[in-house]
Amino acid sequence: MLTQRMQWSMPEKDVIFPELDNEVYDFLRSCLEADKERRLADYDKETLIALSENWRINQIV
Repeated sequence: MLTQRMQWSMPEKDVIFPELDNEVYDFLRSCLEADKERRLADYDKETLIALSENWRINQIV
């Protein structure tokens, strides 16, 4: 992750880890939202638990 002008950004998924699930990548990008109201807006505890069942965290090293 890089910071520019106090804004965090992340390289495209295909550059950093092509096999990464789209849901995981979208979640990580949402964590970097500059607008506090939009950051993690779509992820409540139940949604995160449901999504995590599909994430291949054990393959992310």
